[in-house]
Amino acid sequence: MKNMSIRLHKIGDKSENDRKIVAADIPASPPFERDDYFFYYELPEANVSIAAAYQGSIAPHRLYFKSTADLTNHKRHWQQFVDVKDDVQQYAFSGKSIYLLSSLNDDKDTIEEISFDANLKPSRKVVYRNSQMNFDSIVASANGVYVIAHEKLNTVLIFIDYKNQKPLLFKQASGIELDELAGSIHNDTVYLTKSAVDQADALVSFHYRRGFTEIPLSDFKEPTTALSVSTFEAQSADGQKIPYQIVSKKGVELHGGTPTLLRSYAAYGNIYRPYYDRQLIDWFERGGTVVYCYARGGGELGESWHKAAMKTKKINSVLDTIACAEDLVKRGLSSPKKLGFFSGSAGGIIAGNLIVRRPDLFAAVVSLNGVMELSKLQFATSGGAANVPEFGDMNIPAEAQAIRDIDPYLQIVKGKEYPATLCIHGFNDPRVPVWMSGKFCNKLMEAQSGKRPIFMKTEFGEGHGMASDRSVRSERWSDIITFLSQELDIDR
Repeated sequence: MKNMSIRLHKIGDKSENDRKIVAADIPASPPFERDDYFFYYELPEANVSIAAAYQGSIAPHRLYFKSTADLTNHKRHWQQFVDVKDDVQQYAFSGKSIYLLSSLNDDKDTIEEISFDANLKPSRKVVYRNSQMNFDSIVASANGVYVIAHEKLNTVLIFIDYKNQKPLLFKQASGIELDELAGSIHNDTVYLTKSAVDQADALVSFHYRRGFTEIPLSDFKEPTTALSVSTFEAQSADGQKIPYQIVSKKGVELHGGTPTLLRSYAAYGNIYRPYYDRQLIDWFERGGTVVYCYARGGGELGESWHKAAMKTKKINSVLDTIACAEDLVKRGLSSPKKLGFFSGSAGGIIAGNLIVRRPDLFAAVVSLNGVMELSKLQFATSGGAANVPEFGDMNIPAEAQAIRDIDPYLQIVKGKEYPATLCIHGFNDPRVPVWMSGKFCNKLMEAQSGKRPIFMKTEFGEGHGMASDRSVRSERWSDIITFLSQELDIDR
């Protein structure tokens, strides 16, 4: 950012004695660009300091190095050793080396090590590569690095020893998810969350020799119900196979009258798989199902899957989700009268497009803080430009046209029978302004020729998505489930 700087502070000293080591007004600093964020790290055993810079939520990081001894010597310039083309967003520091999750093969399927010799010359080598896996996160420990990876739709925890660099693979049972990986270079124990669709997040520790140990935080037991997960494939408009998973209560027979909530986010390479959600237990108990569509744009099947729906290809996220919905109906697992959709934030692009493109396929659609006017997002907030790498630039004609083509607000046509719609938006949302949902719902109400209702709920004390407390979240989900239950006739 324009006025951001990194300063050297000695504990116990006064802040006015802090010295700038990286800043836009220091000529020896790395060449920062507009809207850059940057951070500082150290490799103490190598006497190397690292400055990292990136733009936006999905932009690759640029890494620069300098001798720690010359940190305040502004005549010594920082040298770049990782560029944007390396597509690096995740890395870990062991004390003398950096381990990167990189995309040498268009997918994040490569782990590399960068080390420095006595003359501070960096050398780079591939430590591990697996074309069947996609690496999500990495953390360094005392004797190796841990990596959370996914092999198709299954989770794998990997440990790679610094010395022999042979990977140990700890494959998880189908449906088990690992997340929030954290650790320290002072020991080989890492901490993470472990969950399943019918098992709430549990804090666990893991050691490559001892396995998992659950860390009880309280005696409270989350409510649950026995659920099953089934996997299917749909075929999108361009012939691409799109996997999706159906979560239902065990023993429930799926048919055309099954109330179904379809979910799809498909942006930024984020991964959304079936997870435990206490708010949906009643939905499952009443015979409803939740379907997760892994449309392109998400990271469920790797970085190439993400890139297949970026910028001018974003339409693929919409068409893939439509394909999953059509496949559900074709297989007799639901029907348009029983089919609803929910997503939020960037997922609002999909929600809005389902409303305007396929009103015949859905009975109800819910959007939470949704991007309902994509053509305005780049300029709508101070951080709007951070979305350009994902959705495109309105200043580039081809990208601007692609954005307008999937802008939900611009696609509303008067006189159509639109599905029941509920837009919920935080009034203080700093990422997606509340007026996007307001304008969309207002225009949709004026265009609606059918009898389905169009609702807009403004949460005046809320921001972007995350509820400020449990009561707000409970009220929000009560509204969503009540709305869907009524429009999908779940009890009939």
